[in-house]
Amino acid sequence: MRPLQRTTLLAGLVFGLVIVVVDTAMLTATRDATPESPEAGLTFCFNLLLSNIFYSLSGYIAGASALNRKQGLAAGLLAAIIVGLLGGVALIFTTRETETTGKIIAAILYHLLGNVPMGAAFGFLGGNIGTRQPK
Repeated sequence: MRPLQRTTLLAGLVFGLVIVVVDTAMLTATRDATPESPEAGLTFCFNLLLSNIFYSLSGYIAGASALNRKQGLAAGLLAAIIVGLLGGVALIFTTRETETTGKIIAAILYHLLGNVPMGAAFGFLGGNIGTRQPK
């Protein structure tokens, strides 16, 4: 097994932090909207699309630089772990709910379980595209 390369770590870290910043900005902009409102639904759909694009980009960059699709998977996974950890905490503080330890842990677990499989899958997809040889 090849160790993680610096490009993989940087791509996962940078794109993970970008996703967290964008998520936090979108949550802050729509924090007064009700969950049933069209703004909340559009924000969720746009957030999901943007996150998947960024997971794929991190996988593409890591896979293309190392010519190894597993590096793409690792970059997408790292980005998703960062989003899961920091996004859960950001959700609690931007929605102005009471910050109990149980709510913070539940929010972090929710974000990890929702983002890690998607980040790994889209990172692998990006890494697979990045390692294709030109014909």
